[in-house]
Amino acid sequence: NAFSEVDAFIHNRIVVGTSFFKIYKKIWEEWVDKRIPVKNKKGDTYKFEIKTEKVKFEKGVIENIADIDDILMPEYGRNIQELPFFIHILHLDGERVLDYIKRKVFIPSDVEKYKEKLKNHAFKEKERTLGEEKLKALGVTLGNMTELDVRRIPIDLYEWYGEYTKNGKTEKFRFTVDVLNDEFLAGKPLRKINRSGKIPFVGKGLCNEPGQIRGVSLMQIVAPVINAFNCVFNQKSDFQYVTNCPFGFYTPAEGYTQQELELEPMILYPTDTPDKINIPNIQRSMAWAESDLRILFEVLERLTGAASYFGSRG
Repeated sequence: NAFSEVDAFIHNRIVVGTSFFKIYKKIWEEWVDKRIPVKNKKGDTYKFEIKTEKVKFEKGVIENIADIDDILMPEYGRNIQELPFFIHILHLDGERVLDYIKRKVFIPSDVEKYKEKLKNHAFKEKERTLGEEKLKALGVTLGNMTELDVRRIPIDLYEWYGEYTKNGKTEKFRFTVDVLNDEFLAGKPLRKINRSGKIPFVGKGLCNEPGQIRGVSLMQIVAPVINAFNCVFNQKSDFQYVTNCPFGFYTPAEGYTQQELELEPMILYPTDTPDKINIPNIQRSMAWAESDLRILFEVLERLTGAASYFGSRG
């Protein structure tokens, strides 16, 4: 479903200021029931036999990078392909990592030692979430960690892209590393991952700064104008409130005491000395606010490149 990926890509470009697509070939395996025709002596099919096989599937994927903080790269650089390095943080779980090890996608230097590291990782994760005292009360120790505990834990892997020299040849590689557990998992030249041999990412900022891939978001662009809108609106609404609910002055000796009075329109309230009650008239025109708002709308339209923020009549 490309729609959700494109929608998230546009959202990141507008709200965060930068968005990236990862373009790659996804390969997975599934158990499939195959119907195999069985023919009689005349060559006619009279029944089907069901044979269950594990089949490998593959398809092209365009994936939006949901969290831009998962992309680590130099601050300066105008093109992803020209950067000295490019890192994508993969958020996997133990189930996926163990499956990749089984399928030889990941090849640790020592599989059993790496699994022990993952058990230690699982124990520390439980200790972080439950607390040391509760673990002791439950009788959970590092020694009784199993592969089932490993399959449940989140594991962040770093996918590094950059140039590497091997056997006298310098070319672009992709390395996958478990930084937390200090383990190298996989390495392969990019030309063996895709035909172009390029880093499988595309993206840029909404409004790029010179010499940089990352840009500023729409929120950052319009923030000063929006603050000005808020300032004008607050002044206008606050003044209208004071005008609609005016303040006044009175002499306590004239008969009124400090109290709350429920006022109603077109009602006269008696007093012995009305000349000692003063309600100042501070009404004035608010036309200046309308002109300020109109100017701010023009500035906003120029900043965002919009023709108009008002509906068209045509």
